[in-house]
Amino acid sequence: MKSAPVHVCIVAGRPDHTLVLAGLTRQLHKENSIYLTRVSTRTHYNPEMTIACRRLEEEGFTVEEESRIRLESEKAHQYPEPFHFGALEYDALLQRLQPDLVLVYGQSHDSFTAAVAATQSGIPIAHVQDGKSAYHPQDPAFGYGIARLARLHFTATPAASDAVADLGRDPARIFTVGSLVKEQAARTRFQSREAFCSSAGLDPASDFFLVCFQADSALGSANSGRTRALLD
Repeated sequence: MKSAPVHVCIVAGRPDHTLVLAGLTRQLHKENSIYLTRVSTRTHYNPEMTIACRRLEEEGFTVEEESRIRLESEKAHQYPEPFHFGALEYDALLQRLQPDLVLVYGQSHDSFTAAVAATQSGIPIAHVQDGKSAYHPQDPAFGYGIARLARLHFTATPAASDAVADLGRDPARIFTVGSLVKEQAARTRFQSREAFCSSAGLDPASDFFLVCFQADSALGSANSGRTRALLD
């Protein structure tokens, strides 16, 4: 008798999570032994996320389940909704979907909330990119919590695997698989210098710096000081 496929539910709380998980999602989708569900929060549909939404559509993704969690605050340290609200939303989704395994990524507040909801529903958790460091001071605490709740741990480096094992997790359930971010970069088609300069209004023959700056939400308005220092 043919066994039923394993229902894997990928929870992507942020647009960048969905993009990084794109390759893994495609691989799982090809497996006949896996029934795949992708869950996304409404932060993907915040007006400020228009560009990210367009990228998701270009990747060929559609959102099959959507919670009411929405990021609208401009305050530092402000999370999309109170923790209990997010947990209730994820709990309702998971109760409806009834997956065999919930897969979460990274160390974000969204991933931690989903992991708590899965634990309360008795659903095993697979934590992808476990044990990695982060600049935001809250993230390592969330990552620690997810690691303690997860059944399976997939890390980018041996050092990250050691970090997870140091938390008392079973080494037999820790797998060093490499960086999904690196794989995503390898799949990305980059513009030529000429095409980039044309789109940005730059002279290809001139010297210039391209600086990508990601503000630290923990610093809030103090990020402007970093920007001025960089420009100086």
